[in-house]
Amino acid sequence: ELRQAVAQAKQAGGAAHSAMIAEKDAQMANLQQQLEQRNHEIIKMQGQLQDASSSAGAQASKLADEVAAVTKERNSLQNRFALVQQHVQQRNMGHAAKKLKGEVKLIRQAMGMLKQDYASTIKHCQGTLLKKISDYVSSHSVSIEQYRKEQKERKRLFNLVQQLKGNIRVFCRCRPLMPHEEREVVSFPEENTIAYMDENHGQLKSYEFEKVFKQTSTQGQVFTDVEELVTSALDGYNVCIFAYGQTGSGKTFTMEGSTEHKGINPRTLQTLFAQIGCVASLSLRASPPILPHCVRHFCTANQYYN
Repeated sequence: ELRQAVAQAKQAGGAAHSAMIAEKDAQMANLQQQLEQRNHEIIKMQGQLQDASSSAGAQASKLADEVAAVTKERNSLQNRFALVQQHVQQRNMGHAAKKLKGEVKLIRQAMGMLKQDYASTIKHCQGTLLKKISDYVSSHSVSIEQYRKEQKERKRLFNLVQQLKGNIRVFCRCRPLMPHEEREVVSFPEENTIAYMDENHGQLKSYEFEKVFKQTSTQGQVFTDVEELVTSALDGYNVCIFAYGQTGSGKTFTMEGSTEHKGINPRTLQTLFAQIGCVASLSLRASPPILPHCVRHFCTANQYYN
């Protein structure tokens, strides 16, 4: 029984196992069929993809050819544009050069006219200037001749006046008191007269000179009365000015002076050279010169003691 039960169980189990196997086989067959369908679809899709790739490659090649053609055409257009631009520039330059040549021609014509006008104006001005110079020289020559006559007459009259004043003149100058001196011993009763009291004889003595300078007289006032002799020296006369007196009477101060108060000698030289400068300036402007020869002036200043 046991064996029978085992056999029955085996029989029952084998049937179930067979059914399961059959079911699995059916599933496997179904899956195999689906797999084949999928493989068929994949193969189909691979063909489509390959066709699409071939088509895309052809389109890409076509596009590349089109791009190359467009680039070539662009380069050609650029070259043509550069040639056209160069031609336009050359044409513009040629037009500008032609215009400049015309302007240069006009300028040259204007310069030629200006040269002619300039030459004519210069010639006219030269003629006018020469005429004026000639007129001026003529009138100036007359003026110079009149000046010579007047100068000669002035010289004669001036030195006549100096002779009438006296060829030898004696001036008297009284200096101020020194610090150690107490009182004045001289007086001036009249113009150009000096007096002093002679205590030994008890009488007033007076002396008259061509000119008397008081204690308050300045260096300029003293020089004014001898300044005319400078003109006489320039006129060709010998002139001598000297101071005489005892030590301390003021001779050196009168003749030499100081930096602030110049005496007769420096003032004479200043006046002498000033008058020479005026005559020389007039001589340079005269034709012929007023001074026909060089004039030399010799001046000496000496101091003698007894």
